[in-house]
Amino acid sequence: MTISSFPNGFKGGLVLSKIPALATNPGQIFWVSNNSLVGLNEKNGSDGNDGSFLGPFATLKYAVSRCKAGRGDKIYIKPGHVEALSGALAIDINLAGIDIEGLGAGIERPTFTLGTTATTMSISANDVKLKNIVLQPAVDHKLL
Repeated sequence: MTISSFPNGFKGGLVLSKIPALATNPGQIFWVSNNSLVGLNEKNGSDGNDGSFLGPFATLKYAVSRCKAGRGDKIYIKPGHVEALSGALAIDINLAGIDIEGLGAGIERPTFTLGTTATTMSISANDVKLKNIVLQPAVDHKLL
């Protein structure tokens, strides 16, 4: 199955009808996925990868650690990504200007399960955007 006509991206830039297509994001773009279904030439997610589309990181925490504050970095989380978090501060998004976007719809949205009632995900910086992810609490809540 072919995912793209350009499996290696546009390392030298992209020109359409002699007009260069400019990057729309000023910072770095990182990818996260631990989905076992991988495409052609794609590696399984690992924090030892380079964070590219074909070599995604396995965890959001590691992707955040690769970002720089104020650079305009963006993290895309691929559909089907599931992460179990544990610890009082499992993930601290502490760098300003990071944009984190989960891809997919419905049950394919990236899901983060909080291991205990003490597990937290913190956003402690300004101008952080977090979109289209599911945070699953450790305990089921019942309506009284």
